[in-house]
Amino acid sequence: MPMRLIAFDFDSTLAPGEVIDELAREAGVYEEVAAVTARTMGGTLDFTEAMRQRLALLGGLRRDDVDRVAARVGLRPGGGALWSELRRRDYRIAIISGGFLDVLGTVLRREQCEPDHLFANELRFDADGRLLPDAVLHVSSNKGDVLRELQEALDIPPSRTVAVGDGATDIAMFREASTSIAVQAKPLVREAATIVFDEDDLEALASLLP
Repeated sequence: MPMRLIAFDFDSTLAPGEVIDELAREAGVYEEVAAVTARTMGGTLDFTEAMRQRLALLGGLRRDDVDRVAARVGLRPGGGALWSELRRRDYRIAIISGGFLDVLGTVLRREQCEPDHLFANELRFDADGRLLPDAVLHVSSNKGDVLRELQEALDIPPSRTVAVGDGATDIAMFREASTSIAVQAKPLVREAATIVFDEDDLEALASLLP
């Protein structure tokens, strides 16, 4: 039987909040950054411009600050149980995130929920370890393209693909999957999904999967 593929967003989908907002707490600029994040997730601000604005606000952070954020970020309840069920059903698991590998990699290893494929962005630091105002953007509003290229590489069709997310940039992933799940999402995203999931415990999501 052909493989199945499931592609997750990370922030506010697998994790209960936005990592960049947690970085903003560390920098003391939470309100300013959260306001930009909300506009992006609601689809009223381009992702790349939003990233530029938010990184400019985070300009005093050091690598140690990012590590502290990674240490306190976790998955939603039931994340581990969902992962085990996906493995039992032989899903290939991908994470396609506009967040940062510096944090996601640490969290996923700690939670023992490493995916088969991880696509995210990279923070940049100067020689003194201070955050630079521009990241290496592998994932922005192109999540649909990333998912489609992965499907082609794995020879898995949309009919055997599930996409899970909460924000406006995830709608592009939804278009590449026969099953799309909006997790506690904004109205724009809920309307684009085939399934709406409003529970806190991710283990319950397994019952909705094909």
